[in-house]
Amino acid sequence: MENLRITIEVTFEEGQFVLNELEKFRAEQEVKIYKPEPEPKPLKLKYGKRYRRRDGQITARLMESNSETYQFTDGEELWKSDGSYHPLDNCHPLDLIEEVVEQTETQPEPQPEPQPFKLEYGKRYKRRDGRITAPLWKLDSEVYPFTDGKESWTPRGCYFKTEEIHAFDLFEEVI
Repeated sequence: MENLRITIEVTFEEGQFVLNELEKFRAEQEVKIYKPEPEPKPLKLKYGKRYRRRDGQITARLMESNSETYQFTDGEELWKSDGSYHPLDNCHPLDLIEEVVEQTETQPEPQPEPQPFKLEYGKRYKRRDGRITAPLWKLDSEVYPFTDGKESWTPRGCYFKTEEIHAFDLFEEVI
């Protein structure tokens, strides 16, 4: 291809306008180089906080789990303390990627104080996290004799035998 030289007489203002338009056109035509976003800082999960998962869903407030490997749960899923969901998948859709800060969040939700009461088989109870159990039935355990088929409790409705407050504690009968 041969170079072609063209001479056009224009005023200074017209020339500036043409140069500006050429710059805009060239900028639009340039292929943008993909720059990956910087890796997010690793999370350190905290109990009582909510987090956004990689798939965009927001968790319920996190609480302690019974697992040694996965210390956090929202009542349905389990995570390690760094927010990872699966040990073999470093980009799982359920990984936690950021803390969700709520505008109205000024204080943590007040937790009802445990009231001394005894569970009864066949009845339903409300947990601290607001969920309602299925009717309770007898489990062959001295420490946790009450179950709804998913979780189990002490006769006083405590999820942990140490009676430390937990979101799965039962605190009132559902009539």
